This record gives sequence, C-alpha cells and structure tokens, in this order.
Amino acid sequence: MTDKFYELQDEVKSKFNEIASSLAFPVKISFKLIGDVKQKKLIVVKKVPDAYVYVSGFQVLVSINEPLFDKLSEDEKSIEVLLFDELNNINVNVESGMVKIGKPNFVTNTSVADKYTFDEVKRVKELERLAMEHSKDAEKVKEVDVNTTY
Repeated sequence: MTDKFYELQDEVKSKFNEIASSLAFPVKISFKLIGDVKQKKLIVVKKVPDAYVYVSGFQVLVSINEPLFDKLSEDEKSIEVLLFDELNNINVNVESGMVKIGKPNFVTNTSVADKYTFDEVKRVKELERLAMEHSKDAEKVKEVDVNTTY
C-alpha cells in the first residue's frame, strides 16, 4: 500500500456493508468505499458534490483507514461502534432524495465523560438543546410582536 488511496479488502467492505445495511435509510444511498492510510480516523464520510454524483453514480464517499481497521479488528465491537457512529451523520431528505452529512448531536470532552455518567451528560445536553430551541421560539414571538402594528 504505497498509494494514499486504494481499493479496500473484501473483509473491510463486508463489515461496512453489514453496518450500513442495518441503518434504515429512507432511500437507497450509493457509497464509494476507498482506503486512505493517511487519515487519522477509522472512517470519514463525505457527501459527493452533485456534479460528481452525475458522473460517478456515487452519493457518499467513505474512506477507511485499513491499517487502523486491522489493529481494531480483534475488538469487533469497536469497529462496529465507530462505523455506526459516523454513518449516523448521514441525513436524507425523503422528498428530494438529497443526502447531507450532518454533525454529531452529542459531543463532549473525555474528562467530562469520566467525571459524570453518560446518562447525566446526555440528559444535560438534551436540556441545553431544548432551552436553546425555547429561546429561539421566544425571540421569534418577540419579533412578531414588535413588528406587528394595530
């Protein structure tokens, strides 16, 4: 593997397909899998620009660091979690069929996760999200009130 990008081994493709097929995407998504020895994560998922979708037929480019995959292969659960986590960022608009790569909805620092339980951090993050939504809704109501003349 002297090239940065290369064709993945069948074992890696098979594991990816197993995880991807377990997700219930509302439409069929075409993936192009490539190996990338230089990337710092096991898996990177990118949306293919529309013009290239037309040319290539692939909507999502998935690069996998195969040497890292091999190192983690003894702990199959780790590979499953990392693949599943990254693939869950894929969002599909059912009406248009457009694919977007979203951001994770739960991010924290390791030290926070070490100090508090996962459930505590998750609960607080959800409360924060709801409070922000409530604040945005309240601002919209204020804007309507201020801009309304009688």
